[in-house]
Amino acid sequence: MGKLEKFDKYFSSIDWTSILDEINERLFFFGGGYSRILDLFSATLIERGIWFDSRYYMSNKVLKIVFKVLSQFADNNLIFSLVSALDDYDSDVRAAVAELLGLIGHSLAVDPLIKLLKDENCFVRSSVVIALGKLGDPRSIAAFNDIALYDDSQGVRADVIRSLREIGDPLGVSLLIEALKDEDSIVVRAALEVLLELVDSGSVELLIEALKDRHWFVRSSVAEALGKIGDPRAIDSLVAALKDKDYFVRSSVAKALSKMDDSRAIDSLVAALKDKDLRMRRIAAEVLGEIGDSRAVEPLIDVALKDEGFFVREKAIILLGELGDSRAVKPLIELLKDEDWEVRRNVATALGKIGDPRAIEPLINATLYDGNCEVCYFSKESLIKIGDMSAVEPLIEGLKDKHPSVRCVAAEVLGELGDSRAVKPLIELLKDENRKVRCDAAEALGKIGDPRAIEPLINATLYDDVFHVRNNAASALREIGVSSAVEPLVKLALYDEDSEVRKNAAYALGEICNPNVVDPLIDADLYDDEEVCENASSELGLRCDPSSAELLVNLTLYEEDSVVRARALNLLVQIRDSIAIEKLINIVLYDEDSEVRKNAAKALGEIGDTNSFETLIMNALDDDEGKVTKNVEEAVRIMGDPELIESLEDALLNKSW
Repeated sequence: MGKLEKFDKYFSSIDWTSILDEINERLFFFGGGYSRILDLFSATLIERGIWFDSRYYMSNKVLKIVFKVLSQFADNNLIFSLVSALDDYDSDVRAAVAELLGLIGHSLAVDPLIKLLKDENCFVRSSVVIALGKLGDPRSIAAFNDIALYDDSQGVRADVIRSLREIGDPLGVSLLIEALKDEDSIVVRAALEVLLELVDSGSVELLIEALKDRHWFVRSSVAEALGKIGDPRAIDSLVAALKDKDYFVRSSVAKALSKMDDSRAIDSLVAALKDKDLRMRRIAAEVLGEIGDSRAVEPLIDVALKDEGFFVREKAIILLGELGDSRAVKPLIELLKDEDWEVRRNVATALGKIGDPRAIEPLINATLYDGNCEVCYFSKESLIKIGDMSAVEPLIEGLKDKHPSVRCVAAEVLGELGDSRAVKPLIELLKDENRKVRCDAAEALGKIGDPRAIEPLINATLYDDVFHVRNNAASALREIGVSSAVEPLVKLALYDEDSEVRKNAAYALGEICNPNVVDPLIDADLYDDEEVCENASSELGLRCDPSSAELLVNLTLYEEDSVVRARALNLLVQIRDSIAIEKLINIVLYDEDSEVRKNAAKALGEIGDTNSFETLIMNALDDDEGKVTKNVEEAVRIMGDPELIESLEDALLNKSW
């Protein structure tokens, strides 16, 4: 009997007609691959009337598709038939049938497949191992332990590991531990990967034994797994492993111990702070900090802070800040004098996190006088974070320093602290010879919000020759938010002889955001010189109350002065008020004065509101006498948009029809 016929006989119980359509449908789309058994099976498919493209004759995907369909239609008769096929003389048939039984997933196949683990062909044994993994029956674990785990083929042993993952039973952990002794590194790494997924508290003793494995990566991963479990039975073994010759193992052990809430773990990590390896000392400091236990504070202070390695000291400083223990304040303050600016920066940050008032004076000195800008910045941030008002008087003294940079920083911190004692000295600083100092003083006064600063800030807004100072002063007036600044600024904006003063006053009024400033700004925008107008206009574009829109419409249409008309129109475009648009539409449609209609149409065109155009079109279409239509045509042409003109012409043409 030939191969094809012998393979085919195992499927004699199948009603092929019930599954041909589904197989053909699935075979319609698939790609390449190779199978050692498709040359047996493809002829069987063709004989059964299954569509088959010779280009894919060697495609493993074809076989998998057919097997998948067969597994869905399997019954006991087919299973018994397939089990009998496991004894077939042809190894390809045995391998294919094992794969199919794995897909079907019936427990009747477990024992026959286990017997086939001793098959002479390694490909058959691999197929059997994979099939048993898919079946997921714990009976397979014992068989793997007795037979497959010691198979001559590396591929079979690796498949055992993958199948243990599929089965997912904790009983498989002992096999995985045993697989760590495999001579092939691929098998070992595969076993290690699966082991880390399956371990639980029942695996602790086995894992402890694996801490002595010959491979460093095994010892490292096992330590990681023991830390994940967190069982105190592992502590003594992990402590011993801190002396492992490999750094990566010691590092994993230290991290595992950090997860153990036990004094033995902490004591061993403290001892690791004196390890010969700089990297290990840094890891020990890191994990001690992660424990978050006050017992870690003293070792970090006494040992890690004094370490000769920069990275160890850096890690200790950061962790002491995170722990927030006041015992660290004094030694950290001493380190603010360290020659390394990065150390000083980290110390400043740590002191801010601890928040102890003893750090105020040293932080002030670092803020004002440290030669490194980063140290100054982080010291300043820590001062602000602590927020202790004992810093105010020393900082006020700093406002008198001969160095502008010191005066700037002092002003900035005083503004953040918000103490009224700083108002008078900061007002004096508005006259400082340095522009940056004046800028920072104005900003600080705005943050403090004391009304005593209003008049000096008005003067700075109007008369300082540096824009940024004027800008900060105007913003400070806005922060203070008092209406008492409005009246003097309004008078200056409208009546001061100096156009520069009027311009600055208009800007300040816009910053104050008070509704009483709108009309004066309109006056300044319409009637002042060009530079004052520009400032007033930009502020109105952001702040103008729509209630002023009617005034602007009237000025746009009826004002004789062309400059005023243009400025009023510019403001209307910025405001885009719906009431103003509606009024302009009515004027376009019905006003008797052609010049007024022209101005209104121009205004609508500038505003660019599409709804206004639609309204004009509708009115033109409803007009039987022609007067409104004429006005609309005139308005659209003034708007100057070719598409609008074409749309209007089309609409009127359709109306005539």
